Amino acid sequence: MKKKKKESKPKKISLKGLGKDQKEFIEKKVVELGSLESVASFYNKEDAVSLFASKTAKKLKLPKKSPRKSKKTERKAKEAKKWKKI
Repeated sequence: MKKKKKESKPKKISLKGLGKDQKEFIEKKVVELGSLESVASFYNKEDAVSLFASKTAKKLKLPKKSPRKSKKTERKAKEAKKWKKI
């Protein structure tokens, strides 16, 4: 007689293990990333750090996607890099 496999429940992730310094660092990094999409791609694991980053990004009401840079801005950035090499 075969035993039925139990359906595994998703793990509950606790944020209690994160220290104050860790939380501050993650908050700064989330602001630096600037969008929910960027945060999700950077913090993409199922752990306390990624969960905290995701919640922080939502709490800060970051835009879903990063705004695209204009072509003029991109051209200026390339020009600046060129001058740095000289």
